[in-house]
Amino acid sequence: MYLFSYGSNTHEDHLKKFVKAIYITNGTLKDYKLYFNHLFIYANIMNEIGKVTHGTIHKIESITDKLDAKEIMCKLIDVDVLGDDKKNYKCKTYISKLPLFNLFVLPYYKKILDEGYKHRKLVMPLVNSLYLFIIHCFGLIVGMYLLFYTKYKYIGMILAFIDFSLLLDHMLEYNVYNSLRSKYKLLTKIKILIPFVLLITYLIYLYLLKYNNSV
Repeated sequence: MYLFSYGSNTHEDHLKKFVKAIYITNGTLKDYKLYFNHLFIYANIMNEIGKVTHGTIHKIESITDKLDAKEIMCKLIDVDVLGDDKKNYKCKTYISKLPLFNLFVLPYYKKILDEGYKHRKLVMPLVNSLYLFIIHCFGLIVGMYLLFYTKYKYIGMILAFIDFSLLLDHMLEYNVYNSLRSKYKLLTKIKILIPFVLLITYLIYLYLLKYNNSV
């Protein structure tokens, strides 16, 4: 039996804690894309035509209870994987039963990913930083406070808009959101420019207000 691994399971020592596995080769799974939306923080693959997921192929005797327990809220599926040795492998792999959206990746999990992908010479996937998530949440809270509880409402609105927009980009990295971004590219670009237009408008307003008061 062959197991196709991605995410933290590409890390040899990590995987062997749960199942006896013999590394065969790296492999490419077609029509699936890697996300970090399982339980908000863990790796998962989702069916997307034209996309690919890179990972490792291991030979195992069977799926162990330890491995099943580790892959909580996941299910096994059968996939065809093209190995780097140009052979086709019938593999088992896990996918999430409850794909949500990605909040962030915990530092310890990112360390396992870094080591696993580097060791197997795989391209490290982009992951959302816990620290950036905290910064955006803090910015959104400060913006909402300024908007509703101070006289700096315009600044608060801009700050809240920017950080809310960044949080959306941060979290909603999955099929529906990606298809909308691809379909409405102009709106995506406009969304990025809006905060800067608002800020420039506000600065002009402050300058004119100061100028009128001085006249």
